[in-house]
Amino acid sequence: MIIESKTTFKKAKYSYKYLTELQNKISQKMIDKEFTFVTKSAIMENNNNIKVTVTSNNESELNKIKAIDTIGGAIEIQYDENGMSKTELLVEKE
Repeated sequence: MIIESKTTFKKAKYSYKYLTELQNKISQKMIDKEFTFVTKSAIMENNNNIKVTVTSNNESELNKIKAIDTIGGAIEIQYDENGMSKTELLVEKE
């Protein structure tokens, strides 16, 4: 049961449709072995972005991920070094 008085709406920068399209493109590139350095990718609804976990910090490879995001800033890249995740500051500046 949803109570209207407890429901809040926030304007998001990226539509769910856009995030889903990005996620599908990333997933397909993982399947096609173009993104062998990507270990995880997920839509983060609360943050209105996609979090991608990678095993490489090679700038040209990371730029391939960012190039999918035609609006810019919708993908947060997290570097996983030997099981230790480090969030890279690769989100586009707003």
